[in-house]
Amino acid sequence: LPSELFKMTSLMFLRLYNNSFSGTVSGDVGDLVSLVELNLAHNNFNGTIPSAIASLSALGYLDLSYCSLTGSLPDATNWTDLYSLDVSYNDLSGPLPDTLGGQTSLYSLYLQNNKFSGTVPSTWGGLSSLQYVSVNDEAVTGAIPNTFCSLTRLQSLYLAPGIGCYPSCISSFRVVAAPSTSPNTRPECEFCPAGQTIDVETTMC
Repeated sequence: LPSELFKMTSLMFLRLYNNSFSGTVSGDVGDLVSLVELNLAHNNFNGTIPSAIASLSALGYLDLSYCSLTGSLPDATNWTDLYSLDVSYNDLSGPLPDTLGGQTSLYSLYLQNNKFSGTVPSTWGGLSSLQYVSVNDEAVTGAIPNTFCSLTRLQSLYLAPGIGCYPSCISSFRVVAAPSTSPNTRPECEFCPAGQTIDVETTMC
């Protein structure tokens, strides 16, 4: 990316998606202190998401999907105005970020097709505006936290096949389970209504 871009400190919208930019995303992106929207999706970057991006406190929309990025997501504590985050189809790894739980404006969260691991953070129950969630990495396991019962606006969940149990309150949501690599996998669901199980092939609870 041209270094001159990062001198435009009053820039609010940076949309460079669907191009052939390459190299790393410069840490100088943190100098764009007025940035509200950053869309670098569908480019040929490499390397990690610069930690300086975490300082962009005005950021509302961040799309870094399809960029071949590695490493982990930066701390999201300062993204208090963030309403849409899409980092899908990269090679990001590590645990799902619990710091996202404080982003009460966030309504769409797309993390699918990466290499995240661990469990779904209970802090995500604080995402009071959340409507769409997509997490399908097979190393994400465990149960959907009971704190998700607070997500009254939630409309769609696209989930990893390793996630086995859902609170009964999820039965009112549109629950979609990612296809499993093990066709016969039907994880028992302790909290499913009427003692049902989750069938990750039929996708409904």
